Amino acid sequence: LLKGYLDKDNEGYGTGALIDACSGEELAYGYSDADGDCNDNNNEINPDEDEMQYDGIDQNCDNAAEFSDEIPDVEWNEDGTGVLDLNNYAVDFDDDELEFYVYNTSDENYISIDSIENGIVNFSSEKNWNGEDWIVFLIVDEEGYAISNEITLRVLPVNDAPKFAGEIENIT
Repeated sequence: LLKGYLDKDNEGYGTGALIDACSGEELAYGYSDADGDCNDNNNEINPDEDEMQYDGIDQNCDNAAEFSDEIPDVEWNEDGTGVLDLNNYAVDFDDDELEFYVYNTSDENYISIDSIENGIVNFSSEKNWNGEDWIVFLIVDEEGYAISNEITLRVLPVNDAPKFAGEIENIT
């Protein structure tokens, strides 16, 4: 009598409780001596698989946070603010609380992060500045971390109304 886990997709990892399986010298087809399969209906999802970024699928069953999609560029008008909700692109398969950080960015100082709270990032730029910069984010949970794609931050120019800065002489 051998013990094993049900392995419906027969990729070498089972799921559920360890059960008695009557099979002689080896476990029968459909059983495995290893558990840890997080999707026993798909043989391309198991602890031996490589994780693929930006697909929202936990291929390697590690339950680590990941980005479900590439984050698009963020644009806002000069003298305004930009907002990015990282929660729209982050997924955690076992519902751990996620932490969000800046992983990398340029050395330029024209764009500021005013806050990162609960995955909501608020950006601003220097007054009357327009142009582009970039940023990369990091998400962390109890099982691991993931790094985002490089995101372009684009501050669009605004045609400011002219202001008179001189004096007008009184002409009579």
